[in-house]
Amino acid sequence: MENKDLIALIAALLAFAASLISIGTSFYRTGKSIKASKESTEASNNVSLQLGNLTAETQGKQRFIETISMQRVQWINSVRDNFSHLSKITYTMADIRERKEPIPDTLKNELYYYVNHLELFLNPTEDITKVFIELKDKVSHYLLSDTAYSSSLYEELMHNLHYVEQVILKAEWKRLKIETLEGTEVRKMKKIHRKTARKIDEERYDLLLKNYYERQE
Repeated sequence: MENKDLIALIAALLAFAASLISIGTSFYRTGKSIKASKESTEASNNVSLQLGNLTAETQGKQRFIETISMQRVQWINSVRDNFSHLSKITYTMADIRERKEPIPDTLKNELYYYVNHLELFLNPTEDITKVFIELKDKVSHYLLSDTAYSSSLYEELMHNLHYVEQVILKAEWKRLKIETLEGTEVRKMKKIHRKTARKIDEERYDLLLKNYYERQE
């Protein structure tokens, strides 16, 4: 074989080898591209799944808070109505006592009903409930007793009772607002009760509630 033919053969072999390398590189790059695309798709699917789970969880919490909020509004309205009925009965009884007339049994039964009924609405473990029970019992016992009636004493008892009723209602509205904004249920009410009570009437707070809310501080 002549030198020219040998050189041509070597050149052809080198070209063929280069072609094989190029094809191999192309296949390698294509394989990596397919793998990368697959990994990207899987990652995207995982993110979508996580976002879906997060969205479902968020929606679930939102529905829970909405349900709690509706129940709280209904509860607040019911308690307020019962407070109002109790006040109406006590005012009627006070008027009868002032006229020195006997209190009808029907009115006494109404008083018993609301005095006991209201306790079922309130949390017996909360200090504000304990104070409310103590005050409404004082009012009812005074009106039903044979003690000489004093309008000034009755008014003072009712002022105290109304004050605690206001604290209960306003604190519950505050709880509802916090739950709506933060999306979580508020279970501990001591700080809210204390802050609300002091804001409404500092003097009555000191008189009626301070010993309950600051005895451990």
